[in-house]
Amino acid sequence: MSIPPSLPSMRWAGSDGSIQNPWWSGWMPAPMGWILVIGGVGYILGAFVTYAFPSARAAADALAFPAAIGELWMVGYLLILGVRRTATST
Repeated sequence: MSIPPSLPSMRWAGSDGSIQNPWWSGWMPAPMGWILVIGGVGYILGAFVTYAFPSARAAADALAFPAAIGELWMVGYLLILGVRRTATST
């Protein structure tokens, strides 16, 4: 399979020619990545809630809570363990 022209920097084929899932890098823990994705969605929803319902500020702040957990986890992980030297296979 060739690399789509819209994604030239992503590596789709493994060293053995197998197709790899670009969502799983193996460099960092997968649960941390999913919490960061959920946190990103929370940031977007929080901005929408703040715009649509100005009186619901507490709900908008609560939507950003997963992002704060994921960001602190990532900083702690990088400071203590660092990035894995080789990616784990998934």
